[in-house]
Amino acid sequence: MVRKGSGFVSSTAVRQEGTNALYELKPSDVYVVRPKSRPAVALTTNSMSLDTLRTTVNGQQIEGHVDVALRSELMVFDDTTRQFQGTLALCFRSADGAKAQNLLPITLDLFTTAGLRLASDTVTFTNVTEGCKDVEIQCSSERSGAKVTIKSSALADQEFTLNFDEPPVTTRYRDAITIVAGVALGGLGGLVRTWQSSRVKHRWKRVAGGAFCGLVLVLLGQIGLQSLFHISEPVTTSTVLGLCAVLGYLGVRMLERMVPKDSEEKADHSDAATH
Repeated sequence: MVRKGSGFVSSTAVRQEGTNALYELKPSDVYVVRPKSRPAVALTTNSMSLDTLRTTVNGQQIEGHVDVALRSELMVFDDTTRQFQGTLALCFRSADGAKAQNLLPITLDLFTTAGLRLASDTVTFTNVTEGCKDVEIQCSSERSGAKVTIKSSALADQEFTLNFDEPPVTTRYRDAITIVAGVALGGLGGLVRTWQSSRVKHRWKRVAGGAFCGLVLVLLGQIGLQSLFHISEPVTTSTVLGLCAVLGYLGVRMLERMVPKDSEEKADHSDAATH
């Protein structure tokens, strides 16, 4: 493949010697010898070099290539955004310093399988001093066989597979665990309130009332704290759970004051007569 304008085109061999094809190139031509296809490889933190670009400057052969790697080993689950995240690092490298400028520009087009999202689908290297360019990757759920494909007129298409770091059970079911914990702490607060009075009957009603208060707080509290006060989620969760027990206690106490004692006693007598 030889650069023509802003792209690369196939060059025709002038002759064949055994299994080797010989091409006629000008000294200033930028060219690359690339395979017809490559198997998909797993993306890791170990850089993988794509095809090597070559040219001749003042009689010296200049080479450069693009390295591809992940910043972290796996697509990691972010507990805050509830997304799998990773960073793809693309780096132009050459040992020939400023002379490698003759190999540029290089444009890489990035494609993904369904479900993956890239912060950018095109990366262009125009200067040897640019170094590495990071592209953020996101996915809403764990996927098997997820791939990122790099395409370029200069380089052969290369598929990369992505591995996912499965989140722990406490992270995957955090919302359900938080609700259950809020209900339990609210019920505990109601139970503490019943222990303070020996005259309280039907203690389970007080516990159920406290559990209900805990449920209301855990469902509404996190939304309110995050949207109104912009508190980060770990702090929000611990704060809300701490308040569930308090609200369970205070909620039962308020319900006791709202319900007249004589009506409660009548209910007790009615239950006794039934039995």
